[in-house]
Amino acid sequence: DATLGRVATVVAREAYDPTTVFTSMAREAAVLLDAHGGGVYRFDQDTAQLVGAWVSPTIDAPDEVLQATLPLDSDIALAKVARTRTPARVTFGDSDDPTRQRLAALGYSESVAVPIHVGDELWGAIGVAVTDERVLPRDAEALLMQFAALGSMAIANAEARAQLTAQASADALTGLPNHRSFHQALARE
Repeated sequence: DATLGRVATVVAREAYDPTTVFTSMAREAAVLLDAHGGGVYRFDQDTAQLVGAWVSPTIDAPDEVLQATLPLDSDIALAKVARTRTPARVTFGDSDDPTRQRLAALGYSESVAVPIHVGDELWGAIGVAVTDERVLPRDAEALLMQFAALGSMAIANAEARAQLTAQASADALTGLPNHRSFHQALARE
């Protein structure tokens, strides 16, 4: 699929800029699923932090949507993914959950999220949402899992690169900067 190919190209080219990769993933997933918005979230202990997002220019999205930190003790799709480690779908409607009520008040009608695993660890999730009582396709979860796999690859590559850089610039025994790194830092100063 051309959409996944574009994301894979971004993953390969932008290995040092995760925000670009995550924003591209969110945009391409949302466009593919005809959603009004998409986001990639990093799970912390009890929150989901937005690390890349896209919102359709056809909707008036408040700034809080693009700077979201969402609680994982709620009944939203992201929280369900964090608890079950499996895809989740939530229809926004009558709910006692304050987070779902807030998102429904912003106009969202349905969302789908799937986990992003790095190795055996749950890293976060990618999700999309629609407004105006629209529904997402029945195969949305399966399509998002393909984006999650690319995200997992991008994260693992970035972490491996960071580890190699650290190993290349520090003495393995002491952890201090090696001779070359020391002199480069000195020259910069």
